[in-house]
Amino acid sequence: MLHFILYGISIILISLLINYFNIKENKKLKKINEELKLQRTYFTELFENSQDAIVILDNKNRIVNVNKSFEELFQYKDHEVKGLFVDDIIASCETKDAFEISETVMQGGTVTAETKRKRKDGGLVDVSVLAFPVILNINQIGIYAVYKDISDRKRSEQALELQKTYFRKLFESSPEAICIIDTEDRFIDVNYAFEKLFGYSKDELINHYINDRIVQDGAMHEATNISEEVMGGNVIEYEAVRMKKDGSLIEVCILGYPIIFENKQLGVFGIYRDITERKKIERELTYMSIHDGLTGLYNRIYFENLLNKYDKEKHDNIGIIVCDVDGLKLVNDNLGHDFGDKLIIQASKIINAICEKNNGIAARIGGDEFTIILNGCLKEELERVNKLLQEAINEFNLDNSDLYLSISTGTAYRGKEFKSMAELFKKADNNMYAYKVCRKDYNTENIMRRIMKRVI
Repeated sequence: MLHFILYGISIILISLLINYFNIKENKKLKKINEELKLQRTYFTELFENSQDAIVILDNKNRIVNVNKSFEELFQYKDHEVKGLFVDDIIASCETKDAFEISETVMQGGTVTAETKRKRKDGGLVDVSVLAFPVILNINQIGIYAVYKDISDRKRSEQALELQKTYFRKLFESSPEAICIIDTEDRFIDVNYAFEKLFGYSKDELINHYINDRIVQDGAMHEATNISEEVMGGNVIEYEAVRMKKDGSLIEVCILGYPIIFENKQLGVFGIYRDITERKKIERELTYMSIHDGLTGLYNRIYFENLLNKYDKEKHDNIGIIVCDVDGLKLVNDNLGHDFGDKLIIQASKIINAICEKNNGIAARIGGDEFTIILNGCLKEELERVNKLLQEAINEFNLDNSDLYLSISTGTAYRGKEFKSMAELFKKADNNMYAYKVCRKDYNTENIMRRIMKRVI
């Protein structure tokens, strides 16, 4: 009886234990199923809502599933592509790498690449590809491929490359000498025109300080100021003198532009234009505008401006000598204007020589009229210079039988008592005419004697 009771109890205990373990196993299974369902939900949400185009393939490279982004990118619905080979759908003869990528992944490799793939309408789209095998229990059960549309980036990169090409072409082909300088004032790059202008090769300039290469010693302070100004973010334009490799100097117009990126200065564009010829022409035009074409002395415009300047600055101790070549009309009428010009030129040489020795300024202010201005002189000096002039004329006439030169002169002096330069000039002019009248007959006789000698 006890035996049967123990046996019954054992059966009940075993049943209870089995039931307990079944309940526990069911709970574990339920938990696993819930976790699996959760993971499947996570995967589904990630798969369907990914911004990247995703395709799941089997081991034969056939499409098992695609997400919405894949449909949008390649213009296919999922039912149109399921079961088809992915390379037959989105690869083309222009994208031969597709078959290589598929082969690599089917053999267990992972591939990342940037390439092109074909849409339903036949158009090609730039994509980055990430493809890797799906492994379960060391066995490959399929392929997972992700396609990211990189068309915008590629277009931006192409636009950037095009812009860089345009810049490089413009930089290299520009007739202007261009250099790029870093924030330490050292060469980063130069174009061919810069090499040609300054005589340096690019290798001789890169990483060297610009002022050490093309600035002469006397202009270093000026060049440093220019560098500091443009390095301070200012656009500059200066005309200056710079030095070539051989030490010769050239006049240049310098344009400096700061290179700014994201509100930070990275360096400077320097553009150098050779203006040597232009400056030469400007100097010639300036010279011509204030000098007499025949004699090279200052002309009437310069003389009048000088008088105005002395009036404005209230200079005192100024002496003026008005000179008039006698008998020029007689010479022109009888011997011709060429001979008259010789007379004028000789008169100008004598007048200029006197001025150079006595710090005077000489000007031709009319056909036969000259002036000498002595600034900061004493009245005695004025008279001495006038006397030296007449002595030089007499000496010339003794040494020359072809030409007879006579110059009537008149002086006027402004000391502490102020008179306008116009008044001073008028007084000297009147004195000159008075002197001319006194010598008229004598000069006419001598001039006619020389004329007759040449005519006969």
